[in-house]
Amino acid sequence: MWPSDHVFAVLNAPEPGAAGHIHLLELDQFIGRHYLVTVHGPLGAGVAKESALRDTRGVLQRLQAGRLRPSSPFELSYAVVSALARGMAELVRTMAGQSREIYGRMSAVARFAPAEARPFMDDLMDQFARVRSLCEDEQDFLQGVVEFYQTKLTTRINVAMERLALIAALLLPVSAVSGIYGMTLIVNQETQPRALAMVLALMLGVILAMLVWAKRHHWW
Repeated sequence: MWPSDHVFAVLNAPEPGAAGHIHLLELDQFIGRHYLVTVHGPLGAGVAKESALRDTRGVLQRLQAGRLRPSSPFELSYAVVSALARGMAELVRTMAGQSREIYGRMSAVARFAPAEARPFMDDLMDQFARVRSLCEDEQDFLQGVVEFYQTKLTTRINVAMERLALIAALLLPVSAVSGIYGMTLIVNQETQPRALAMVLALMLGVILAMLVWAKRHHWW
């Protein structure tokens, strides 16, 4: 026997709205030994009434079609909350975790529920736990995708920086040599071909030496 004639439970479910907004749909349940009363909380702006009644109307249609024959109010509540849990599976994990804790508390306080209601409560706890687990797995997957692309982008940046560093390393000694000897080897009045050839050969030798050094250090 129950010391009280009913159990009162408040659940929240996310509802996507326009422009990426997420609204909360509140489902209040008065679960008695011989009755179930569902009340939907106040709706925010932009939330259609049909969205709030979606789960309960779906269960009502199953009742009217004869596809659902609950033997107790808890079994009827189980059908409604199961529909709520399935909708949560496509959205967020926080509310699923909160709903699981609500039913966990209801299950822990056994005096509020008859023995025949315990399997339904345990199954609902399992459903919410699975919803939360699915959301966590999806979050881990998305995090892995983000990390993969970040790693790929970082690798590309590192390769580009290495190539730029190699180009700078090759041109730095050439710039130094040309800065020192350029004005004295090539002038308007006189050019020194022998000295010019020697300096150009020196520049080419420096570049080849830098390429060999960069290759040994795996720069390219």
